[in-house]
Amino acid sequence: MSLIGQFGVGFYSAFLVADKVTVVSKNINDDQHVWESTADANFAIFKDPRGNTLGRGTQITYVFFFFNFIETDIDRVVPAST
Repeated sequence: MSLIGQFGVGFYSAFLVADKVTVVSKNINDDQHVWESTADANFAIFKDPRGNTLGRGTQITYVFFFFNFIETDIDRVVPAST
């Protein structure tokens, strides 16, 4: 199934800046679950092995690739005169 079809274009755009996205979610009446993807059209959903740490709600974690971008492409982003 397509990531865009699952979560919409707004959420999919997270992969423009992140190598990996992890969503941990807990409903008040259910166990806590984790959704992970590295934007390669694959994702995993599983019961959180840490248990119910949230109480309820959602936690989203982005692993950014921005630092690699800065190191390799800084001359194209920031002119040498600045």
